[in-house]
Amino acid sequence: MNAMFFQLVSTFPTSCGVYVMRDAKGIVIYVGKAKNLKARVRQYLQGHDTRPQIAFLMQRVERIDYLQTHSETEALLLENSLIKKHRPKYNVFLKDDKTYAGFKLTINEDYPRLLTTRRVKKDGARYFGPFTSSAALWQVKEFIDRHFQLRTCSDHEFAQRKRPCLEHDIKRCTAPCVGHISQADYAKQVHAVLLLLTGRSGTLKKNVMGQMRAFAQNEDFEEAARLRDFLSGLEVILQTQNVTALKFDHVDVIVLQRAQNKVGVAVLIVRKGDVIDARYHVLPAIEDTADFLRHFLLQYYTDQKFIPSQILVENVYAEWGGLEEVLAQRAGHKVVIKRPQKGVKKELVTLAHTNLKSHIEQDDQSEKNRQALLLRLKDTFILTRVPYRIECYDVSNLSGSDAVASMVVFSDGEQNEAGYRRFKIRTVKGPNDFAMLREVFVRRFQNTKGDWLKPDLTLVDGGKGQLKQVLSVFAELNVTGTDVVAIAKGRGEGVRAKGSWEKKKEEEFFIPGRKNPIVFNKGATELLFLQRVRDEAHRFAIEYHRKLRDKTLVHSALDDVPGIGPKLKARLIKAFGSPEAVLRASAQDLRAVRGVTEMLAKTIKRL
Repeated sequence: MNAMFFQLVSTFPTSCGVYVMRDAKGIVIYVGKAKNLKARVRQYLQGHDTRPQIAFLMQRVERIDYLQTHSETEALLLENSLIKKHRPKYNVFLKDDKTYAGFKLTINEDYPRLLTTRRVKKDGARYFGPFTSSAALWQVKEFIDRHFQLRTCSDHEFAQRKRPCLEHDIKRCTAPCVGHISQADYAKQVHAVLLLLTGRSGTLKKNVMGQMRAFAQNEDFEEAARLRDFLSGLEVILQTQNVTALKFDHVDVIVLQRAQNKVGVAVLIVRKGDVIDARYHVLPAIEDTADFLRHFLLQYYTDQKFIPSQILVENVYAEWGGLEEVLAQRAGHKVVIKRPQKGVKKELVTLAHTNLKSHIEQDDQSEKNRQALLLRLKDTFILTRVPYRIECYDVSNLSGSDAVASMVVFSDGEQNEAGYRRFKIRTVKGPNDFAMLREVFVRRFQNTKGDWLKPDLTLVDGGKGQLKQVLSVFAELNVTGTDVVAIAKGRGEGVRAKGSWEKKKEEEFFIPGRKNPIVFNKGATELLFLQRVRDEAHRFAIEYHRKLRDKTLVHSALDDVPGIGPKLKARLIKAFGSPEAVLRASAQDLRAVRGVTEMLAKTIKRL
């Protein structure tokens, strides 16, 4: 497993929280909760988690983030919120539209019922929960049904009932359907349930305690024990939960911390009472905190599609006059920036600070690790300079068709996607990777305009032949000040297969003036980093190649069919959404488009 991940995880806290795994594109692919974040994530790295999907997951993880919580219950609920927001590929549970169950009391009806539900609607009913334990939920439901005797039948059954049902016979319903109880007396039963579910249950608890003592005196110890256990479980179920019991809908929490030569900003995002995400920004050190935060808020909310009605901060400065009005204009509603003094909102500010402190410490350690890595690369490859800017190139084609090349950039050991470039091969016909590579390097290093900065290290995917081509171009163009290294796949059985193979050799690196390749030890941080750079260049090239190839295939498939002109093609695309969808459509669906005959539909389906 990647040694860089082990170094990263060593900076994780030992508190409970949620960890978020992302792929090379930054997409969330897995979310999990942990009682001990450091220990749990380390289990993945050490291979102790043997679930089938984990092996596939860990091959794709490029980044692991975390968010600390106050308790395991908060972590569980936060995990649920994040999974429903991001729908990660490798989360098996909690991925559908379901959420934790709660209660629905239909006080909008003449004779209300108590139902369990997973969705909240604006229908006049009262909702309670959610409950993190389904067993506890049903325990409460069973107790309420037994002791408060509300009806459980549907409205249709209630209206059609001519005689009391079995629930009345076993004393679990007062039978309002046949008039055995007045609406006023039934409302008292409903009020008692409301007292219990809203936490104002002191009187009810006294009644239960009285029943428990009565059962004990009558030597009905089983029933007394059941009521005792229920009271104990009820305290746990109804305890306040910071993540879901918030009394407000949409809030952002923004805090700032200074650290030596940098400043960190955390944005905790709360939507509909759920903490759904946290974003961190580490920026150069600043002098004026008030001015910095003012500029940050203006810039941050310029790019956000939604601005909440409340923004919680640690301090509100006099220099912020007019800031709320500006944000309100962008939001289209009133925006209040406030400093919470107590309660759940104050706890959210503390939570944001706790996570930001850990994130800054992690960022410091990661920066030190990256600097040490780059220095080791300089020594290993005998480079003339520390490779702060690395450019990696790869060529992709299919027997010479739709040939493209990619250039990816890593700055200070991190991806710099703003510097990525793609090349469509113009002059080379047929499968000739050397000539394609030559064209790319001539075009790239003749370009000295704009942000085409010279790399400290040029990394090319290939062996000695590719290295020779690059050096030849550099000599012709008189390119200096950049070192060149070629990375070639290791030789041996299974080298192009995914996973671990005993006979597989690690990648080999070729440098100018040295005959034999440089080979790192298996699992070396330097090797894993360079593989990551190479794989990113390969991914970027393949992505562009497939895009051009698909475009070519779709164009030829539709435009070369006799009987499909521009107007019919436009109607087909309008009907199915895209050229690709046209090719996937059934013959029957194609025939439904005006101008498509049965013969033409069959022709399209043969493509």
